Amino acid sequence: MQASTTLTSTTFTITPRSAAWFLGECMNLVVLLVAHLGHPRLAGLSHLFIMDAENNLPTLTSCVYWLLAATLAFIVARVQRKHGVPDLRWLGLALIMTFLALDEFAQLHEQLAEPMRRLLGYRDFFVAWIVPVGILGLIVAAFYARLVFSLPKRTRRLFIGSGVVFVAGAVCFEALGNWIVLHATSTVPYELCAICEETLEMLGVTMLVCSLIAYFEDTHQVVEVQIGQRDPRP
Repeated sequence: MQASTTLTSTTFTITPRSAAWFLGECMNLVVLLVAHLGHPRLAGLSHLFIMDAENNLPTLTSCVYWLLAATLAFIVARVQRKHGVPDLRWLGLALIMTFLALDEFAQLHEQLAEPMRRLLGYRDFFVAWIVPVGILGLIVAAFYARLVFSLPKRTRRLFIGSGVVFVAGAVCFEALGNWIVLHATSTVPYELCAICEETLEMLGVTMLVCSLIAYFEDTHQVVEVQIGQRDPRP
């Protein structure tokens, strides 16, 4: 006689508020580590906590946030397809967010800076990548405008707000940092600018994740994640 086993289930509820709290605390931890540990006294480790650097803790945090947002967008696409109303724009968003995670890690956009400097004739325009990336961003925004404005009110506000905050950090403070490098006599203003830039970028992606979670709430949808096999008994 074979003993039967009963599978139990545990439910975890993720709300925009709880997601914002958790991701916000992670972001605060990264900023605090940068503020206290990002200095030359940590020989061999300081690069892990410098905001304006690659392959470090702030970069990894941003990558994880982008991948989380991409996963949520992909889930939305799957849910839409399951309900018989597939919308490839959500899948496109998931792919764009995945690329942004890769770009955050590999700094692919930086490869456009030198060709654009030569094209524009401005040697000191170190962030010349802003021009082509900005144009591409406007095209993508125009393409997705109809989808964004069709979202529920709370989701739409969070979604648009996330874009505004992220662009403020990634473009505005990046350009300000370029000006500071050319005119400031101290490195402190640039370091503060870099912290603001990365903080706004992470905050923008955090708001994006919250907007996608809010979408499920606002459309009264529940997504279940199953780990393990279902109980075979009826």
